[in-house]
Amino acid sequence: MHSSLVSELAGIATALLWGAAAFCWGELSRRMHSTAVAAVRLALAVVPLSAMHFAWYGSFWPADVPAASVGMLCLSGVVAAGIGDTLYIHGIHRIGPRLTLTITTLSPAIAALFALLPPMHERLSLLQVGGLAMAIAGVTLVVAERKGREAWPAAPAAFRAGIVLSVVSAVCQAFGYLSSRIGMNDFSAVPVPPFSATLIRVIAACLWCSGVMVFTGKTREASVVFRSRAAFAWLLLGVTAGPVVGIWLSMIALQGAPTGVASTLASLSPLFLIPMSWLRYGERPAPGRILATLVALGGVACLLLA
Repeated sequence: MHSSLVSELAGIATALLWGAAAFCWGELSRRMHSTAVAAVRLALAVVPLSAMHFAWYGSFWPADVPAASVGMLCLSGVVAAGIGDTLYIHGIHRIGPRLTLTITTLSPAIAALFALLPPMHERLSLLQVGGLAMAIAGVTLVVAERKGREAWPAAPAAFRAGIVLSVVSAVCQAFGYLSSRIGMNDFSAVPVPPFSATLIRVIAACLWCSGVMVFTGKTREASVVFRSRAAFAWLLLGVTAGPVVGIWLSMIALQGAPTGVASTLASLSPLFLIPMSWLRYGERPAPGRILATLVALGGVACLLLA
């Protein structure tokens, strides 16, 4: 099979697995506090990620990465995978995985806006401006739709809070994307390998989330995964689908396909969550919802492929 096709299939599989991981975090957030979910999932992911790094590069930690790059990647990890993902799971708890994941697809659009500012001073093409408008319009239509909300019931105040948390999570992920790009490329003559950057970011986020969990007194919540077989099963499935196999497949996609194509395919997760939410929660896939999701993803594709 052609390597490009393999990479594209890996990108689609990444989207499927990340959608499944969001589904798992939704189930876990119903059984334990979202702050504990964020910390425990990262702690469980560090070991296999370190083992995979050893298998590929011969070390459990990328010791040859310059200190400045490590610092920037740690900042990226804390903001995106630490703060951003914690808010993401809080959002899932309030409004469900499908809607939360759809909102967070705005992160490439937000990153494009951030890149207009110093030190990058990037410019948007006409296609990218159109993609930005499509992404915002599509997400707005998804949020405004009332049908299907009964599948993940929330009081009006909780629903609004879930929307805000999801948007702020998208902002954090956008910042994390740009800062990780700086950390990987701007402090060394040789770019930091993507998987090494991922490991640094995950470890930094794990330390941050663990500290927040202890500081907020949610440590006991983490023990739920050891007392409940269902909770442990959802955790194990989510970690395997997201931070472990999902990241591995995303690296395969990036290695063999153009970055824009790989990123676009990996952003298709909300489409996979539509049938998942239908089967699990009874959210019927209304035509308007599917169309609005496609509009949002089309906008993201314009941004990434331009």
